[in-house]
Amino acid sequence: MDVLGQRLPHRKVATVSAVYEKPPVTHNDDGDLRQVGFEIEFGAENCGEAARRVAELYGGQLHRINPHYYKVEDTRFGTFVIELDTQIVPSGPLHEPEGTDAYDNEIELFLKKDAPEFFYEWLGDLSKAVVPYEVVTPPIAIDQLSELDRLIDGLRKLGAKGTDESVVYAFGVHINPEAPSLKVESVLNHLRAFLLLSDWLHLMMDIDFTRWLSPYINKFPRDYVKKVVDPEYAPGMDAFIDDYIAANPTRNRELDLLPLLMHIDEERVRGRLDDGLTSSRPTYHYRLPDCRLNDAGWSLGREWNFWVQVERLAADPERLASWGRDYIEHFDPLIPGDWAKIIRSRL
Repeated sequence: MDVLGQRLPHRKVATVSAVYEKPPVTHNDDGDLRQVGFEIEFGAENCGEAARRVAELYGGQLHRINPHYYKVEDTRFGTFVIELDTQIVPSGPLHEPEGTDAYDNEIELFLKKDAPEFFYEWLGDLSKAVVPYEVVTPPIAIDQLSELDRLIDGLRKLGAKGTDESVVYAFGVHINPEAPSLKVESVLNHLRAFLLLSDWLHLMMDIDFTRWLSPYINKFPRDYVKKVVDPEYAPGMDAFIDDYIAANPTRNRELDLLPLLMHIDEERVRGRLDDGLTSSRPTYHYRLPDCRLNDAGWSLGREWNFWVQVERLAADPERLASWGRDYIEHFDPLIPGDWAKIIRSRL
């Protein structure tokens, strides 16, 4: 029995090759090999054990920042962060010497400056029953992604828990592929490709029901999808950003473009949406995959290869235009057919 509910039966996925497929565009506009970051959410009793395992696998210096936040610096890939994925527990050193003017009120002053460390340890211990830990990798070159298989194996050996091991584990894997280009045509085509493949991805990936119930991977509004996949839609970057935020004023999308749009034009994005959480980075933020550590047939390569299908479609403008017209026609009837099965027959 899980402490928070009946342990669910493992849902097996087909065993797949550990090969990480190459996208059609392997270099960015500057001619550099593209990189990919991963955020791997999991359940565990001890954050430090996961951090030590990362250091054992990739070298580097292990730093305990607070009871639920560790860094492994100077690995051969860069810095790994292992933390409790919540805003409640600070993701940094406790009690940094700041003036009281940095805090809004006495309660915040206590929580962020004067509260004893054991308070945060207790708060984190309480939260970790439902809130995941996560390993945030540094950006890794696309020709070295298979090195992450060692991390998944290491987490399994530590007993880390995946999405379907409890009814409350809405754990996921977030993939942050560096955008091959920051031009509006490229960004638009990647979004178009994802929107056209979204139903198929859900069908093929069999997303855990717990994550379906959570808000984190909400689908895009249908009217916005129709607008974007229309081959006649050809906005400049300013109009594209404005349209996106008007329809999606949230991070909770299967494919979150806000970090990328922030990187492209931070002033414009913050002028229309300032949630205080979105950070700028030149990547797509793909939030859809589950984290199925308990399934021996599952790998990060499986989830990455689904994303590569999006990039392949994005690189095929003729197919994008044809499927976009088909999508609009398909969803015009009151009761449309099964778009996911139509796409499956075409891939």
